[in-house]
Amino acid sequence: MAVLTRVLLAVLALSAGVAADDLAELRKREDALRAEEAGRRLPLAEHCERCKMWKEADAEYRRLVVLAPDNAQVADRAAKAAEKAKVAQSRPAKQDEASYRQGAMTVSREMAKKWWELAQWALERGLRVEAEKTAENAEGLDEVVGAPSPLAKKFWESIYPLGDERRLSIDALNGWRKRCGLKPVEFSARLSAGAQRHSEYLLRNEGHPSTDGLGAHDEDPSLPGYTPEGAHAGKSSDIGQEPPVAAMLGMLGTYYHRIPLLHPDLQRVGIGWAPRPDGQGGWCTIDCMSGHGPRVDSPRIVVYPPDGSRDVQRAFDNELPDPIPPGEDHDCGTCVSLSVFDKGKLENCEMTVKVNGAAVEGYLSHPGAPARKDHGQGRNIVFIPKDPLPAGAKVEVSAKGSLDGKPIAKSWSFTTGQDLSHPR
Repeated sequence: MAVLTRVLLAVLALSAGVAADDLAELRKREDALRAEEAGRRLPLAEHCERCKMWKEADAEYRRLVVLAPDNAQVADRAAKAAEKAKVAQSRPAKQDEASYRQGAMTVSREMAKKWWELAQWALERGLRVEAEKTAENAEGLDEVVGAPSPLAKKFWESIYPLGDERRLSIDALNGWRKRCGLKPVEFSARLSAGAQRHSEYLLRNEGHPSTDGLGAHDEDPSLPGYTPEGAHAGKSSDIGQEPPVAAMLGMLGTYYHRIPLLHPDLQRVGIGWAPRPDGQGGWCTIDCMSGHGPRVDSPRIVVYPPDGSRDVQRAFDNELPDPIPPGEDHDCGTCVSLSVFDKGKLENCEMTVKVNGAAVEGYLSHPGAPARKDHGQGRNIVFIPKDPLPAGAKVEVSAKGSLDGKPIAKSWSFTTGQDLSHPR
């Protein structure tokens, strides 16, 4: 027994030594990549300075500060570029601008590939947390390029293999976004890393008063499991206590949590899932507010459930904050919404819902009469029927209002299924 114990301790010591060696090698490789990228970006930043492309110079120096945080000269030039970018208007020659764009794109694409390769290297050596942080660099550069690297897919599929709940939840969301006429979103390794940290924080501190109710969106630096990435994710997420697919569908069955999932400009979503040891649920963090991309021109008005949908759930999935008036029965019908993702004042709002030709009573919420005065309404017209909708019913919706005085009107219909709520 004593011999076996000594052998086991020797194996553990060897494993710890190998892990430490791998971590040291990772840090060495990270430093080398930062130095390489900094060396390639500095000429781009200097080109922007010479051509008085101050916004571009500001962006390049911001990246250089991250790559070389201890370089005082870079920090000084970054501060000057930032000031110039606030007050100066750039009018570069087309040739100078084209030269910069081409150079910046090349550097970002080639360095993204190297960062992804390093992230995969770290993952294969069991350094998952470090690999995810390395992948953040790669994904940030992919965003500059405007397209994910093929290596990104390989990386996150290594962490989230085919059939993983987190990947399937993105598929579930995209199925409904497609019905709404919206572009699909991508799974984000970077956002998922923060979301995973927050889910693990909530599980670790479950039962602590600070995690009750809306406190689930926050992290206390004094509690175990706190991370800056997790804290950011918590404030940018829908949070549920079901596995990812059920949590995602549940959010779509609510009011407040639905809206960010249907934003036209949403491009990337992060998913974190920390199951309870007894298998009874857990904590799911859906970062759906950090991954916006450039503006998508159409559609800017989104209705839900979308026109022509079938097998729509019949009841409202409860949420916190609660949009149902105090003292009212919470056994309500599925939430119907019209969302305007544009600037302007939404007013003169109306919505009627008919089930098999007959109007139903419900709770109407809009900017002029929000369901809750202590929670943002946004530019949304929402109707929650007082009772669950019957199975197999045709539901017809008519909504109208005005945005900065310009009329808005939408009519659509959908059909309910047999289930009261989303599949669990």
